[in-house]
Amino acid sequence: MATLQEELEARHKLDAMLADFERQTRTDISNPGGIFRDVLNSTPGLRRQYEHAVKEGNLIGFEAEKDPRFNGSYNGDSRKMSLSADQLNEAGPPNDPHEIRDAVNFIRYTAGHEIDHAHHREENARLAERFRMQVAAIANGASPHDFTGPGEGVQRRCAQKRGAGGNRRIQCSRRPGNARQPAGDFGRPL
Repeated sequence: MATLQEELEARHKLDAMLADFERQTRTDISNPGGIFRDVLNSTPGLRRQYEHAVKEGNLIGFEAEKDPRFNGSYNGDSRKMSLSADQLNEAGPPNDPHEIRDAVNFIRYTAGHEIDHAHHREENARLAERFRMQVAAIANGASPHDFTGPGEGVQRRCAQKRGAGGNRRIQCSRRPGNARQPAGDFGRPL
């Protein structure tokens, strides 16, 4: 169980990381880092998950996602999360309020998915090493080389992680004191 001091330190570290991300991504016409901070602050359960990852040392920073194919990624080696400025900007002006609501919910989904990678950083590293060993054993074995087994395990884990993002969004968006909130109500738009 974390002490109050550890929780406060994690909160302050996360706030500093969010402020740094905001400085990195702000332009004259958009503020994706500020949008992400607002999304986290409007989703208390998700914010707690981020604070916990910071406290455990599994998240040490944010950066803009460089690959336009991805809305976000987590690097277990650097312990940094990358988020798409384009995706974040969809939740800001001048977009229509309904588009903003949908964009905020998708940011929550992405953020929930990526923080799950941070929480399972050590397990993911072990699984990746096991996968490399299985592939090497098959590659060094007799032909024909059938890589189906290791590949199926990776697909299964990826599917579980994608589901975790949606589950995390639902779980984290429930307002405190309202455990019976409908699962379809993903929190208020910004």
